[in-house]
Parts: sequence; C-alpha cells; structure tokens
Amino acid sequence: DVYKRQLFRTARKAVMHRRTRSLLSSALATVTAVALIGVALPASAAPSQASVPAAVAATEPVDAGITVPRVENLPDDFIGGVDVSSVLSLEESGVVFRDSDGTPGDLFEILADAGVTDVRVRVWNDPFDANGNGYGGGDVDVDRAIEISQRATDAGLGVLVDFHYSDFWADPAKQQVPKAWEGMTADQVAAEVGTFTRDAVRRLVDAGVDLRMVQVGNETNGGVAGVRGWDDMAKVFSAGSAAVRAEAPDTLVAVHFTNPERAGFYADVAAQLDRRDVDYDVFASSYYPFWHPREPHGGALARRRDVRQEGHGRRDLVGVHALSLIH
Repeated sequence: DVYKRQLFRTARKAVMHRRTRSLLSSALATVTAVALIGVALPASAAPSQASVPAAVAATEPVDAGITVPRVENLPDDFIGGVDVSSVLSLEESGVVFRDSDGTPGDLFEILADAGVTDVRVRVWNDPFDANGNGYGGGDVDVDRAIEISQRATDAGLGVLVDFHYSDFWADPAKQQVPKAWEGMTADQVAAEVGTFTRDAVRRLVDAGVDLRMVQVGNETNGGVAGVRGWDDMAKVFSAGSAAVRAEAPDTLVAVHFTNPERAGFYADVAAQLDRRDVDYDVFASSYYPFWHPREPHGGALARRRDVRQEGHGRRDLVGVHALSLIH
C-alpha cells in the first residue's frame, strides 16, 4: 500500500487534477503527459505504412475528461490547499501550466486566480546523495522551499511548510533519521530538530514568506526523525513546536498522522500527545479514499472529530488528500 501510495503521489506531480471548492470558478490546471510506446510486430502482423499515423506533438491543451463536482457552502475561512513541492523540478523538465482556458501561466497565479488559498511545501533535510544527485520528488531542501514559498507569497497564497525530518519521504512505513543525525540518541535528535526548525523558519520569515502553518513531522504514526516510542517522539514534536513558536509566534503548529479509518486511533494519539504536554494547534490527517476503503468516505473522515469530541480542543485539517478517480 505504501508503494502504491508513493506511485500515486509521484504521478500527481505530473498531472494536475481539477480541484474545486465554493470559491473555485473553474479547474486549476491540467498537465497532460502522453507516452508513445512502440511495439515490435512480426512482419505478417505489422500494419501497412499508410495506416500508421505520424506522431504529432500536441501543441494545444488536451481535455483529460476529469471533473470533480464543486463542494458547496464551505465556510469563508475554509483552507483550499494544493501541494506544489515539485513545481521547480517540473518547470526544469519543461512542464507548462495552463489555466482553464488553456493559456500558459505561472502556476501560483493560476491557483490564486482559481480560488486556492494556501499551498503546502514539503521539506527534506538533505535530499541528495554524496555525488549531489537528488533523490527525487522535487529535491526540496530548505533553499528550494524558500524559493517556492516566496513565489506563493507573491501570488497572495498562504504557505504551509511540512518538515519531514528525514532526507526523503517519511510515512508510517519509514521514518528514517537524516544522514547527519545517524547514531544520535533521542535527546540529541530532538535538539537537532529544534536547531534545524528554528533556522529554517527564521530564513522563511526573513524571506517575507506568509508562513501560516508548520508541520512538525509527516505521517508520524509510529515514529519521527528515526525516533520511536511516545516519550521520545514527544520530545521531537515539542522541540519542533518550540522552534516555530520562537521564530514565528503567529504561525500555527500542526502534528500529522494518518489512517483515519481506524476507530479511536486519533483520540488515542491526541491523548498521548496531551499526556506529554506537546504544544500544537492543528491535528492534521492524511486521507486516501482509495487506500481507506473499509467504510464510506465520510465515516473515515469523521474519525478526525475524535480529537475534538474527546475534549482536546485542537483544530483539525485534512493535510493530504488523494482523489480517487477509479474504484
């Protein structure tokens, strides 16, 4: 499931699905990739040369035939977000973003014009090998995150920064410690998290980024930054939170978990965090309808309300969502 999820995430970076909300008047952007695959056929089975059309590169937008119904009656302060972490790599690869009329433009301006309010940018500590080759997924370190976030801010979009505290993707199956922190104790890792977060947030603020929320970890069900166990994980969360409070006191701090379909799981997580006095504002959840098929989608999402119903009083957020186009 984790492997399929990563493939889906990677595919989403090259295909901008239409997302709509009450403020969206049209689809955001569509990037269509067409692969022409040649298959060798026996001579007797090969079609005549005249029947084979010449491959012609599409110069105009191609209608993908994908639509998502608008969600009506959302509150005015509803966050309509898009993860744009791969934008620099996509642009470097020649990807062109277009508005709903097919006119090329800057991705951030297209999103803002369509009613998107915020973007998310994931941050990895050192997403490069010893030879400087990037691991992929946008190769977003702090420097690239600042560049992306400045462009978003210039377009009037708020920014959520998602610290994975790893050199590449962190999720429930892997919470690998960054190369530079290998061999450290949990207390030492927590100290490094505090230093890293404080430096990165300070640089983002100094760059004029409209930093509205910071995630201290990504899908941290069973660990964070290579650290496991609630006592030690709480040290990491607390160090990251304290760093955000010190450098950007008006910015919301989010913790992030997944598997909302597990009844009672989020309430238990919130209780574990409160028991250890972890300071945060937002309880963020991933939600993948394709991989959470055990009950109707609304039932799985309702698990987030466990946090409020149990008296923990934090705001909740669907921080990652994958549209299910095929069931």
